[in-house]
Amino acid sequence: MAAIGLVVAIPVTIAMRGGGDSGGTDVPVAPEPPEVGEVEFDRDLGVELRLPEGWKRKHQRDAVSFRSEDGSVLIAITAPGPARDVKQIQEAAVRTIKAEYRDVDVGGEDRGKLGERPARVAAVAARTPKNRDPVRILVATARGEKVAYLVEVFAAGADPNAALVEAQVLLNNLRLEG
Repeated sequence: MAAIGLVVAIPVTIAMRGGGDSGGTDVPVAPEPPEVGEVEFDRDLGVELRLPEGWKRKHQRDAVSFRSEDGSVLIAITAPGPARDVKQIQEAAVRTIKAEYRDVDVGGEDRGKLGERPARVAAVAARTPKNRDPVRILVATARGEKVAYLVEVFAAGADPNAALVEAQVLLNNLRLEG
C-alpha cells in the first residue's frame, strides 16, 4: 500500500535518532508483525482498516481509538477540521505534545502518504510527565477530500520502538475516505 514506505521508516528513524535509552547507538530489531483480522469501517470518520489480532477499538464522539492487546500502543484518529487546515492541525498537535510531555525531541517533519492521502508526519521521542517513562509518538495529518485527519500513535512499555511495529501493521492497512 501507499503508506508502507512512510510507516516502515518510522521505527528505524526513531531508533537511529537516538530514541533509545541506552545512550549508545541503537540497533533496531524488528519483531514479527501480528496477523490482521477482518476489515472494520468507521462511517462517521470515513476510516477503514484491519486491526491486528487482540486490538480493541473504542469509538468516541469525534474520534476512534485503537489499543494493542498489551496496552503498549494507542492509536487515535480524528477529523478535527477542514482539509485546508492540515498544516495548522499538525503544528497544534506537536505543540500540545511539547506542552504535556518531558524531554521532547521532535524529529524532522516528513511528507508522504497515509491512508492513501497526502500526509505530514513528525516522529517524537519523549518521556511521560508523571514517571518519566520513555514514549514514542507519531503525529500525522492527512488531507482528505473534505476533512483533515489527525492520526496520533503513542507507543510505550519496555520497548516503545518494538511497539511501533504493531502500530505499523494497523497504519499499513488504513484508508481515509473523508
